[in-house]
Amino acid sequence: MSLILSGTDGLSDIDGTAATPAIRGTDANTGIFFPAADTIAFAEGGAEIARFDSSGNLGLGTTSPVAKLQTNSTDGTIAIFRTTSGANNGRLNIDISDSAATAGFAVGGNSTFPAMTFSNGGAERMRIDSSGNVGIGTASPSTKLHVVSSSGENKIISEATAASQQASLSLVVQAATPGQTVIYMGKTGATTNGQVGYDPNTNAMYFYTSNSERMRIDSSGNLLFNSGYGSVATAYGCRAWVNFNGTGTVAIRASGNVSSLTDDGVGKYSVNFSTSMPDANYAAVVTAEESGAIATSSGNNLFQQTAGVGRIGIYVGTGSSGYDPEQVNYVVLR
Repeated sequence: MSLILSGTDGLSDIDGTAATPAIRGTDANTGIFFPAADTIAFAEGGAEIARFDSSGNLGLGTTSPVAKLQTNSTDGTIAIFRTTSGANNGRLNIDISDSAATAGFAVGGNSTFPAMTFSNGGAERMRIDSSGNVGIGTASPSTKLHVVSSSGENKIISEATAASQQASLSLVVQAATPGQTVIYMGKTGATTNGQVGYDPNTNAMYFYTSNSERMRIDSSGNLLFNSGYGSVATAYGCRAWVNFNGTGTVAIRASGNVSSLTDDGVGKYSVNFSTSMPDANYAAVVTAEESGAIATSSGNNLFQQTAGVGRIGIYVGTGSSGYDPEQVNYVVLR
């Protein structure tokens, strides 16, 4: 090895390699070498471990760093930052600053700095606290996700952009005997006034307003609602209805779940349902109107009903003489 001291040249003409560094101590394969122009590299045990390239980038575990600091690792651990101070106040800050704004994040894991925070525009935007709660717009999240907005709409959007995708929100309780899953809606001081919930133990969905249950869909698909009962009770719906002219050619004026009418003779009609009833054990009400006067029949006016067809008979008085009224109203309840 030659040592040349020539004025301002200093130590020169020796580049070395990772196996035989140009500058080394008694360990022949550990030291500093110069693999390219304007490049300084560091070797340990005959292998390169770090280098400063011609752009001033520092690479650890890489020979071609693309940023001011780039670390590559083959064992999964890139870096460890740890304070040995007994003051329990270690924190890692990464700040990205320019003339317009400041952004970055800070990580702490102790009583002094217990949260991970994320900032941009010179203000904190999100944090994960020591309980694992995530706060967006708040420095003191009280739940696993706590979102606060001081102006404008406060929205959470799940958006699917392809026809095959599904935008969804899942609320799942992982337990053999789980609690209920609930979405609360309200305001300060009344945060639970509005509720939409699902009870996985009974497979029922319920709806609240003013903090009271108003409606429920049970596991059989029955609709229950509070309509003066004081609590929810099963609602029995109108399954079919029709208003028609019974004189001359029978004609429907308006209807629901009725596909057609059949004229079975004077005062007799068959109402054909678009969707059949579950069975023939339904209740039906029929009224008739003639020249503006209600003329409900005094005799039997329902007969031989089936799941798909309701039959009506309109009679005069208590006799068996039928007649065709100007308006017939027929309602099925089930």
